[in-house]
Amino acid sequence: MQKILLLIILCFFTSFVFADTVKESDRVEQGIALFSKGRYQNAIRFFERALSENPDREDAYVWLGKSYLKLGDHALMTNPEMLNEAENAFQKALSLNPESSESYYHLGVIYLLLFNKHEALLQYEKLKNIDRDRAALLFNDIERYREPRAYRSVGIKTDESENSQTEVTIVGNQVFVPVTIRRGYTTVQATLLLDTGATHTTISLDLANKLHLDLEHADKGYAMVVGGGLVKAMRAKIDYITVGPHEQKDILVNIIDTVGMPRPADGLLGMNVLRKFKYQVDFKNQVIEWYL
Repeated sequence: MQKILLLIILCFFTSFVFADTVKESDRVEQGIALFSKGRYQNAIRFFERALSENPDREDAYVWLGKSYLKLGDHALMTNPEMLNEAENAFQKALSLNPESSESYYHLGVIYLLLFNKHEALLQYEKLKNIDRDRAALLFNDIERYREPRAYRSVGIKTDESENSQTEVTIVGNQVFVPVTIRRGYTTVQATLLLDTGATHTTISLDLANKLHLDLEHADKGYAMVVGGGLVKAMRAKIDYITVGPHEQKDILVNIIDTVGMPRPADGLLGMNVLRKFKYQVDFKNQVIEWYL
């Protein structure tokens, strides 16, 4: 009887451990599925949950690092805060597996994005003894790397620099950018929330009135706002919008009632203004660094 009872207990314990392992593995698989769909922030939550249950999952750290790297290396800008999170994840993966070639490769990429060619070369030296193919890829990235030009502050003239910085307000991950908008003889200073997910730049109804836009004859329709919701909107054209050292003319903007929009935003700075420019948000110093 005691042997049967012991066998039942062992079977129950084994089943419990197995079920727990499967659940943890499922979280990693779910995270990978979200990553493949480009839903990197959601993927991060699954990888972090898996690591809270088992801190020794090297693969979860690698995928966590890859997710943060995707968030940090946008087509239009780099986010050092996200890149630092990615670096930490890959370093933890290496602490569990010192021969994680994927971690060395991505660390090299991160250091190049952070303008640290010396550290990238160190990752290459470690990688070439582990994975020659990945080492060759990293070496090509290093060969293409070019040192960034110096930056200058907007409004300060200098002959030694071709790039500039714009001071911004950052609350959490929200970046509020000062802009100048002109329509006819009217010029208005405003603050727009940087939104790389918005196709069009959006301004508030109040701002439209200050610009004396003809709202009565403006096109009517719907616009997508932060979070994916649809709201009634109008669309009109402004003559110029200036952001940092850049100026765009004849820009179509959506006009909505901005009740509920994060303060101090007067609207959203969308891709119809941003897509032509390369820039980097420096979260620590609260500036945008523009590449000219």
